[in-house]
Amino acid sequence: EHLYTHPTPDSLMVDAANQHERQGFQGFSLKNWEEKRLDFYGRKVYSTGGLQLHVSNQQAIISMYSYNTCWMMAKFTELLPSDLRGIG
Repeated sequence: EHLYTHPTPDSLMVDAANQHERQGFQGFSLKNWEEKRLDFYGRKVYSTGGLQLHVSNQQAIISMYSYNTCWMMAKFTELLPSDLRGIG
């Protein structure tokens, strides 16, 4: 139910959206172009950081899976008869 609530008319989010709508399109001046470049660079750094975090999380999951696999293999080899443990 909280997903379907609308912000109040005097909220900061509504004011910001209305202000952006009133400004309209601003032409590309040198200042705006530099801001756009910096904004793009910031997004690129942010997305690269997010990717690095995602990769490190995946590596942690894989290393935990590898640890669990080795642990289960050790338990399995304990259950094997002693004459079959040396094969391999």
